[in-house]
Amino acid sequence: MDDELERIREEKLRKLMEKFTKKEEASRKPVNLDSKNFDCFIKNNRIVLVDFWANWCMPCRIFAPEFEKLAEELKGRAVLGKVNVDLAPDIAARFNVRGIPTTILFKNGREVKRFIGVQSKDTLKRAISLG
Repeated sequence: MDDELERIREEKLRKLMEKFTKKEEASRKPVNLDSKNFDCFIKNNRIVLVDFWANWCMPCRIFAPEFEKLAEELKGRAVLGKVNVDLAPDIAARFNVRGIPTTILFKNGREVKRFIGVQSKDTLKRAISLG
């Protein structure tokens, strides 16, 4: 009986650890945002950096790997999101995004800084630290 209880306990612990690890890994990636989750994401996270982009945009494609790396580097300090302007034109219009890539920094649900064009990771990290 004790061996069976120990086996069940170990199995539950293993599953909990797997779940935690998957959640940790997910938090290191930019979140795809759309009309359904954008407002909630911005309001529920203190510091958010959002990349407005499109598949056909070559500068956006160049910027994408750097943005992914930035998500890893900022883990615990800020969360990153991505809005595909072709799939969520309402969000792009709401924030008056006219050129892409555009990156917007939100703090406590409010826009505090906007970057147009490809930006370096250092520029974005400084903005998060200062803003």
